[in-house]
Amino acid sequence: VGVGVGSNRSGSGRARLSDLPILAKILVVALVTALAAGSAAILGLTRLGSTADTTDWIYQDNLLPSVMLGDIETNMYEARLGLMLMAAASDDDARSAARATMEEGTAQVAKRSAEYRPHAADPAAFKAFENAWAEYVTFRDANVVQLAQAGKVAEFEVQRVKTNPMTKAAIAAVVTSSEA
Repeated sequence: VGVGVGSNRSGSGRARLSDLPILAKILVVALVTALAAGSAAILGLTRLGSTADTTDWIYQDNLLPSVMLGDIETNMYEARLGLMLMAAASDDDARSAARATMEEGTAQVAKRSAEYRPHAADPAAFKAFENAWAEYVTFRDANVVQLAQAGKVAEFEVQRVKTNPMTKAAIAAVVTSSEA
């Protein structure tokens, strides 16, 4: 049997790519490219979901607790500043505003502590913070606030200095909690 123009020269009964018309070649290349792009897209979406899960884990287990500890420390300073401002206030309105600052800072320490507690990397250090802060607040409310409210600065300062070891212990425990 003779071999003619356009016939299958291999004799296998299959057409070779080089034997196909140009339009068919373009369609084959487009189809292969589309399959490769679709596979890459599916793989990319799968990996994107995994990345989103990892990002959420980093946020929930690392960043959020760090932010909470930072908030706790900031609120501790806010509460202490309110107390100092109360003692230094020149009138009742300023004392009331300073007391509100102290009470808001104290309330925020309690709120953020409750939020942080389940995430504590070092529960013992955080418990030490809570104990030191509770000791400070108890002493402050029983011995220092009344003097600040009355504007008795000299007596206030004598009692306030006694709170320094308590607040230092609380701050050190927060720092230890953040390093765990």
